[in-house]
Amino acid sequence: MSNKLELVKKYIKVNELGKAMTLALNSINTLDTVDKKEMVAYFLDSVLIPMKNDSVIIELEKLIEYDKEVHVFFLDKIKNYQWLALKKINLDEAAIENVKDIFFNLNFEDVAKENAKANFKEESFKEAKVNIYGKKFSTIKQDSIKEVNKLYFEVENRTEIDILIKHISDLLYQKLEKINNPNNIFLFFYDEILFDVELILKRLILTKDVLSEKMLETYAMNAIPCNWSGNYPEGKISFVSN
Repeated sequence: MSNKLELVKKYIKVNELGKAMTLALNSINTLDTVDKKEMVAYFLDSVLIPMKNDSVIIELEKLIEYDKEVHVFFLDKIKNYQWLALKKINLDEAAIENVKDIFFNLNFEDVAKENAKANFKEESFKEAKVNIYGKKFSTIKQDSIKEVNKLYFEVENRTEIDILIKHISDLLYQKLEKINNPNNIFLFFYDEILFDVELILKRLILTKDVLSEKMLETYAMNAIPCNWSGNYPEGKISFVSN
């Protein structure tokens, strides 16, 4: 079994479906025939068919259709699958531009804006390193992305959403590359910021929730959301800054 297949399985087990799908689709044609079949079978049986992710099933077929043996295997796996009708959605361009502006205007060398403390709870870097990966905040974020992904994979034009996520992520990476301070919080929590970009955009476009709205407000304050104080959705979000 390939390392990539093992990693896809691990992502699925912890409900990091976005990472699992990205890795599976990007790596499927780097595998030999045996591993490719196993990837197709596991991915279809564990995620795509149970969640009725028509668009990803179609995308997967496009990637493997030139490998006759694997394609025949794929068609046999989905022969009894009941297809859904994908829907096309209109993107709120003004709202999307607002999100882009907030992330593009992050000042990685500066502290949070003065009014951040009036609206949210501030945590130290030491606290944030524990809480941002802690069970409570991680569960809230994973539940939110899991719920919105059910809608995301029913959208015909989800590629437009993917392009937006990649565009913002790439520009953030270009800015962060210029930072030399290893203790800079934006550099330290870069992976979480990328996850937040995906969550916020998907929620904004498909269905908003308290978490994504508060997270976006936090980034607008030039800070990183790192925890939730009190019971969710009551209580308030916590932040960390330089």
